[in-house]
Amino acid sequence: MGSLDHAPRYTDEQRRGFIDQGLWNDDTLATYLEKWARETPDKPAIVAGARTLSYAETHAAARRLAMSPMRSFAVGSSKLAGSKAWP
Repeated sequence: MGSLDHAPRYTDEQRRGFIDQGLWNDDTLATYLEKWARETPDKPAIVAGARTLSYAETHAAARRLAMSPMRSFAVGSSKLAGSKAWP
């Protein structure tokens, strides 16, 4: 897994320019996954060998993964929390 050290960093002015041009928004992968799961729940989202997961299955698995370790720390939807995944 690579580092984000070389990922582009934009100034506030650059971000404002992107927003003004409609090229930047605050949506995350989770936001898009939720949207796709709602709009096309049965469409394939992940294909790995003979295994295929639909957007609905992927979204459900992501929610389970995100919430399961957090519950033991009493972290709910109104709290900011982070996690790290290892390959």
